[in-house]
Amino acid sequence: MMSPRAACLLLAACACAAEAGAQTAPLYSWYSPSRGDNSASTDPRWAGAPGATRSPDYRFVRVEGLVLASARPGTVPLHTWYNPSRGDNFTTTDPRWVGAPGDEQEGYRFVRLEGHVYERPVAGTVPLQSMWDPEREDNHATSSPLSIGDIGATRPPNYRLYRTEGYLIPSPDEPLPDLLLRRLGYAATPVAGERPLLLIQTDFTDVSPLNGASYFEALFFGAGSPSVAGLFRSISGGRFGYRRAGRVTVSFPKTFAEATASVAAFDREVIQRAAAAGADIASFDADGNGTTTPEELAIVVLNPIPGGGSGCAGQTRGVTAAGPGFRYAGNVSFTHEDGEVNMYAHELFHQLEGGEHIYGPGAAINPRASFYAASYCPASSRGPTQLDPWFKIRMGWLRPRVYPILSSAWSAVLAPADPAPTSGREPIVLYDLQRGLDEFFILEYRTPRAPASRGFDAGVNSQGLAVWYVRKDGAHNLVAFNWPPPIRAAFDPSVRTHMLADFIIGSGGPGVGPFWTAADGEFALSWGDGTDSGLRVRVGPAAERSAVLPVQWRNARQPFLPRIDAIRPAAFAAGATPVLAADGVFPVSDADFAVLVEGGGREFRAALATLDVGRVTFTPPSLAAGTWAAVTAIGGAKGNAYPLKVSR
Repeated sequence: MMSPRAACLLLAACACAAEAGAQTAPLYSWYSPSRGDNSASTDPRWAGAPGATRSPDYRFVRVEGLVLASARPGTVPLHTWYNPSRGDNFTTTDPRWVGAPGDEQEGYRFVRLEGHVYERPVAGTVPLQSMWDPEREDNHATSSPLSIGDIGATRPPNYRLYRTEGYLIPSPDEPLPDLLLRRLGYAATPVAGERPLLLIQTDFTDVSPLNGASYFEALFFGAGSPSVAGLFRSISGGRFGYRRAGRVTVSFPKTFAEATASVAAFDREVIQRAAAAGADIASFDADGNGTTTPEELAIVVLNPIPGGGSGCAGQTRGVTAAGPGFRYAGNVSFTHEDGEVNMYAHELFHQLEGGEHIYGPGAAINPRASFYAASYCPASSRGPTQLDPWFKIRMGWLRPRVYPILSSAWSAVLAPADPAPTSGREPIVLYDLQRGLDEFFILEYRTPRAPASRGFDAGVNSQGLAVWYVRKDGAHNLVAFNWPPPIRAAFDPSVRTHMLADFIIGSGGPGVGPFWTAADGEFALSWGDGTDSGLRVRVGPAAERSAVLPVQWRNARQPFLPRIDAIRPAAFAAGATPVLAADGVFPVSDADFAVLVEGGGREFRAALATLDVGRVTFTPPSLAAGTWAAVTAIGGAKGNAYPLKVSR
């Protein structure tokens, strides 16, 4: 198996930037309310961007994708026609509507040839589908993930999908629709800022604090080692963190058991004693309404462990406490003082998110995959662990890449969870068009030793591809069920196996690791109800300190059809054997992968040099002068052909 070269690993959907500019054209989509007309065109005069308008009242909608500027093997022409009585632009590859300037049929006049689209779902393409609204008398060709689906499906107001015209290269510049992200659960307004954090240590007549100010300064705010504040900056991509608001010790003239006999009374008294000890809680009342809340001041109470030993536990509870000059109302985190970074982060995240947990019965689910699952004592902790991607999405800290499960295969690269991935390498959401965006998988790359990491995923359970299954309701609340899957009945609280539908699917099964690696080969994923999703996923080779992880996925009903976008050089002399570089979308493994050179009824196998998901280099055999074609294949499944010119 060949080692991928990180510099050449490209997001499949983006193809090759030079190729997109030179040999493809954007298909711009517009809509006219007065005509009720959707129009799609590659005409440069109709090039658009958000906010653009054209006469009479066309508004720019989106770039549907990239159309090939010239015909290639395996492509079909895309033509546009216009019906002036209906005010309807009609863009299609239907061979009955192949036309030329001056042609007319059924009230439509030929407008132009827009370009060419792939006839088959080669890797990294999206379907261009047509739908018809009889009331608007409008043909609408689109690749929008909010519209595409099964032929015969309906879309508002009165559209029905009736044809797949072909397959487009996605535009690298087209953003995800905001509506799609909102349906997914992404917070349009991220939780952001730097929140003051007050630490309160407690002291009792029978048990006293074990650790002092310097210990907790380093644990919560230290710059030299992974801290709680640093972990929140890591998981939020720098959007959110905590800053020092002070530390006080409060003494109770009672034993621990006596002081905590009434939990509610103890909770109030801790805050009141902290204020009496010098914590100026009222000064953090930013909105001046007379009540300080956790959004204005976060509080963590650090209790010693009665009888010594180790507790490593916490609970976040609602508290309302008042005293001279202050009132505090909101969630406060009560913890043992011998915890570690993950435990304190877990409890603080309850103040942000609420009461959901993803550790399942016996705190055994999602081990070392998210700090929102079980925490660990310092003796057993391997270090900080990232938050799972679902809750990063909910906080607005992660804007994932989102793909519907289509007939075309895809390959891409993922960057590690720590540090926060850059654009084009974020975690990937895969969803089914029929099931919708309340159920999906998330693919993310996890490793304890990423090259640029500051140690904020050192505690993760393994290195590889983490696959998360998420199921939620329309309000973005995770679905509760009785563990283990499949999820086939309503949650029964009497069974006491409560779990929320946010769990990893590791190579060891649901809820556990290890994560997937190249050694696992291609694997299948099932939905929460046990139904086969049709997804087949494979991970590419990556060392433990690799900066990227290649991954591919395909529909079980369709083989991976590699796509060539460009070859350089595409022309050379007969008898020469240059090293050629092909850009496009390729698999993560060279198992059964080949580059073939075809022409004149003959076929030769080229010598493969390197394979990355975005580039293949190979050496062709000595060829006679003429026109040849390079084709990539996996087993017997061939992708598109790309011409090679061999001169004398």
